[in-house]
Order: sequence, then C-alpha cells, then structure tokens
Amino acid sequence: MDLLQFDEIKEQYDHVENTLDELGFEQTNKFGKKTFQVVTRNTTQQDLKDNADRVVNYSLDRIKQADYVLADLSIENHFYFGCVCEIVYARQFNKKVVVCTGKGDNDKRLWLHYHADYVCETMEQALKYIHDCEQEQQRGQNEKR
Repeated sequence: MDLLQFDEIKEQYDHVENTLDELGFEQTNKFGKKTFQVVTRNTTQQDLKDNADRVVNYSLDRIKQADYVLADLSIENHFYFGCVCEIVYARQFNKKVVVCTGKGDNDKRLWLHYHADYVCETMEQALKYIHDCEQEQQRGQNEKR
C-alpha cells in the first residue's frame, strides 16, 4: 500500500475479503484498520520512524497469527518494499506464502519463488490454491482418524 490512495485498492481488497469469508477463512489484517498515518513529503523523520514502528510491529503480529500470507504484487512498476518484507518474514515464521503477480513481470523474480509456496497471476488462482490446501489438510486429518 506504500504511497497508494485508500480508494485505489479498496475494491480489490473487498473482493478478496468477501471471497475469503465465503470460503470460511478469517482475515487477520483487515483493510482500513487505522494503524498508520498518511505519509506525505512533509512528514517529519520522527513521524516516519514512529509510523514505521507501529506499522511493522502490527504487520509482524498479524503474520505470526496467520496460517497463510496472501500478497498481491499485481500493480506493474510498483515498489513493494513492505510486501516483500512481509513475504520474507512469513517464510521465516514458517507460514504458507501465496503471491498474486498479475500480468507483469513479477512472476519472474527468483527470490519471490524462493520465498513463496505458490505464485500465480490472478487473485482467483491464489484463493483457489488456499482453498485447495485447506481441503487437502482436512482430508489428511480425516484419514488419520
């Protein structure tokens, strides 16, 4: 979300949230949760540091609670500093990482493939993968009984 306007990503986020709800998943990082202040060119260094501490610690707590981390890297020519860091931390925390890259070239990134369990083009593919993983896990638990 770095330097993007709230309205620019709200529609996509709502779609993902609704789909996850339909599949019975709970989101730990709800969109619109006010954990940060808007950063502008006039933001002071101290405000940036305070904001960074708040946002990063909040995100790390959410990652620790998650079973999956779903990252949307589909905007072409966008610098995904925060998302990439979240992906790396998720991998370090042994979380399943699913990445949607869109039609750009992000799907060709070697480091992304190293840290992600699944890389795909569309959000629908990403959500289907998560759903299928959960179904497989359920089958495995049922077979153990």
